[in-house]
Amino acid sequence: MVYSLRLSTDAFGCWRGRSRVSKVTVDPDESFESALKRFKKQCENAGLLSEFKKRQHYEKPSARRKRKALAARKKAKRRERTSD
Repeated sequence: MVYSLRLSTDAFGCWRGRSRVSKVTVDPDESFESALKRFKKQCENAGLLSEFKKRQHYEKPSARRKRKALAARKKAKRRERTSD
């Protein structure tokens, strides 16, 4: 039995030129709970849930630029503090 989750942004199942699919093959002697746990871990490591949460609501390009600029300023300030 194979369980999969696919998040995509276009009709072809691609996200910026690549498909993002997590698959778990369940062995006959393996419990469903352990397979589900492995699947959730794969999704977490691939960043699927965080990407899904980001894309739940539309973010205007100007708002995205502002958010990224603010994050860059914070990162630079943090780097400056640690370098002293």
